Amino acid sequence: MNGKDVLILVDVDSVGTFSAIASQTNASISESNDVIDESSKDARERKITAGRYEATYSFEALFVPTEAAFTALRAAMRNGTKIKLREQELGVGKEEVNAVITAMTRDFPDQDNVTISMEAAVDGVIVLL
Repeated sequence: MNGKDVLILVDVDSVGTFSAIASQTNASISESNDVIDESSKDARERKITAGRYEATYSFEALFVPTEAAFTALRAAMRNGTKIKLREQELGVGKEEVNAVITAMTRDFPDQDNVTISMEAAVDGVIVLL
């Protein structure tokens, strides 16, 4: 599906005003559930229940339009500040999550543009917009 992207929003004034500072059209979202084993010796078959849910966002090459936006993103990483990630399609918000940046890499290739990749772990529930 074309026209889908993920915005990265950071609290720009430390009082809850979140602004979009970066975006990505080539992102991946990994969701998983741990398993709780409820098996017993009474039956050979395994019985399980879904346990802890977790999700991670991966961004290959973020578009960060300004130096101020990059500074805000780097501060969120270094300070452990929660960010918001908003998935949208054709400009309409679909889902939003709170997250913590767990890794951020800057590549400086010879005679080419700098690229920024990032990983973020979801905090709490995914909210449908």
